[in-house]
Amino acid sequence: AGLVDPSTQVTCTGRHLLGRRVFRCKHVHGPVNLHWALVESCNVYFYTLAETISMDLIARMANEFGLGHRTGVGINQETPGFIPTRAWYVQNFGQFRTGFSLNMAIGQGNTRATVLQMAMAYAALANGGTLYVPQIVERVEGPDGDVIQTFSPTVRRHVQVSPDNLSRVTTALAGVVADRAGTAHGAMLAEVSIAGKTGTAQ
Repeated sequence: AGLVDPSTQVTCTGRHLLGRRVFRCKHVHGPVNLHWALVESCNVYFYTLAETISMDLIARMANEFGLGHRTGVGINQETPGFIPTRAWYVQNFGQFRTGFSLNMAIGQGNTRATVLQMAMAYAALANGGTLYVPQIVERVEGPDGDVIQTFSPTVRRHVQVSPDNLSRVTTALAGVVADRAGTAHGAMLAEVSIAGKTGTAQ
């Protein structure tokens, strides 16, 4: 949305103070920009970011990547997950507090997502911004090996994110694994390039 500069640094002291409440980070990272905040998994950077942008903007981008909606995999019991908004907090809690945004910025609080939703969102990041409907069957073959029916990939949407911003995020996700400071550096393999992101689920 052009509200923040990816090169702007935030100094992580291991904690972020909002009023009398302390929001913590697992480490003291010192000065970090967007790239290093993703690589080193710095909560303080994202707490600060959440105070700069609105919860509803975070929700809009989450929805863009399919969070808060069923994936369309075709299982009746599939849950849509949940992405809260400012209006939802006012309706359910009688007020909105900035701390709700800080929790949401690191995927905590009332945010809920399924493993499949996260897989589809990361796939959209990796492929340049196309969110697909997940499919279980690629083709049906007869006993003789002849293909009876094929199922082509179905596009849900092309996410409304600039190529430059997609590139910034995917480069950082590659750094999470490839860089020695990355929180998933232990998953690096010499034979294949890997990108990823560590996280803590509630």
